[in-house]
Amino acid sequence: SVPVVGDEIRQPVSELHEERGQGDGQKAELPSSDAGEHSGRSAESGESGRRLEPGQSDAVHGIEASNPIEAAHKASPEKPSNYVITDEDAEWLTNSTPGEKVANNIEVIKLLNDLDGEGRLPTPEEKTKLARYVGFGGFPQALDQKYKDAYEKYGGIPSKELPAQTQAALRKLRFGLKGFDNYVQLRELLTPEEVKAIHRATIDAFYTTIDVCRDIHAALKASGFNGGRMLETSAGVGNMIGTGRYDNAQWTAVELDKTTGKILGYLYPLSNVKVQGFEETPIPPGFMDAVVTNVPFGQIHLHDPEYNKLNFPIHDYFIARGVDRLRVGGVAAFITSTGTLDKLDKSLIRYLEQHGGKIVGAVRLPN
Repeated sequence: SVPVVGDEIRQPVSELHEERGQGDGQKAELPSSDAGEHSGRSAESGESGRRLEPGQSDAVHGIEASNPIEAAHKASPEKPSNYVITDEDAEWLTNSTPGEKVANNIEVIKLLNDLDGEGRLPTPEEKTKLARYVGFGGFPQALDQKYKDAYEKYGGIPSKELPAQTQAALRKLRFGLKGFDNYVQLRELLTPEEVKAIHRATIDAFYTTIDVCRDIHAALKASGFNGGRMLETSAGVGNMIGTGRYDNAQWTAVELDKTTGKILGYLYPLSNVKVQGFEETPIPPGFMDAVVTNVPFGQIHLHDPEYNKLNFPIHDYFIARGVDRLRVGGVAAFITSTGTLDKLDKSLIRYLEQHGGKIVGAVRLPN
């Protein structure tokens, strides 16, 4: 039976991980052969499937964030390494003001353009800046329609040169006149399609806080898990990857947004970065040792022929498909909405039980 979520539920986790003997410096390798060969299912499942052992692979899929990123990594004499999120990063992300975060976002977008144009990798200082990109999910007011209207009417002039009536209207917005100057920079740095993408991304561009990421990893390690093939299905800028400390971990990171996908490619070159929808990412069932992610929430229904008949909203879909990518004895850690266990419709829970999944613990976050 599925336990009811309270403040905290704990249950021993057994046989979560088999030693794989792979080093932390290797990429997860996704086979290109027919996924039907991989019939393994989710945690505690009685089904078995073909598993690739260390060094065995049908094909290697490298960084796919963008060709300039891959070319820069290949041209660099430096040995690639994944970024490690620091306490200073965590403090900045927690204590910086909305204005500082928006300003850093804009600097990051400019930096990405510079890196692509110059064909180089970011310096250590620039990596820190990239890791502190937070998107605009928490600050949709920075993209307010009034800024757009003023830009399209008056162009990229400084805010102090706008007509007095327009200035008065913009001062009432969260970011005031400075917000217009920021918006002008965005419009000049991004293509029209990229501007639209950032607007769309405000719906779910909320990146997992560093303390929550660290707590999830601590819980996994306390249960006996210490690495293997790991999947992040909604990676953002990679907070979950940058906070992981495992003896061996080969991450596959999936991210839909192109801007954050580029950041992933520059920060985590030892990971397989897939800049596309999770529903479009071919990952065989039974391939992963762990799935660790903050799933997107909402009533959107994604198109996936394998799951369409289930009619799952996006958060339930991410959980179901994620668990199905696990090997026998694999483990998943999801951050999801209260509706996952609270709602009357238990179709997701039934699906997970029928496919070998077992809830081993849950913590209700304060908000």
